[in-house]
Amino acid sequence: MALRLTPTVGTGFDARASFDLFYKSLRSTSLAASIQRPIGMLNLTWYESYNPRNGDKFSSQIRSLIGFQKGGFPLDVTFQIAYDLVNSSLGDQRYGIGYQGSCWNISAQYRDTRIGAFPTREFLIVIGLKGVGALPEIKGSLGGY
Repeated sequence: MALRLTPTVGTGFDARASFDLFYKSLRSTSLAASIQRPIGMLNLTWYESYNPRNGDKFSSQIRSLIGFQKGGFPLDVTFQIAYDLVNSSLGDQRYGIGYQGSCWNISAQYRDTRIGAFPTREFLIVIGLKGVGALPEIKGSLGGY
């Protein structure tokens, strides 16, 4: 199930629930709110997941995404962080920066993911040319934990 509301231009709310029909129990729930303004955007999400067999909570995450980009200014910056309240751990961090030139652009992203069996730290650099598209990406790993 999903319920989406957009009360004004640039704002939004989203509520979701996932139900397991076999076990007749809740699988996950999430609530999200976002706001977008000329200087940037903010998104906050609270997500919970459950074991459908017994209803135990697997995780309860708070995720935030903050982005700054002013119209007419060539630089943009984004930060995304997820924290798991149940496991008291930082799950995912992403930091990005981009520059838009007159006929080209470049963006770089660092991602530190500590979710799952194989935590990773990696970077990605993309260069694009107007009318051509993105050149081959530069991607690398900084090792796991």
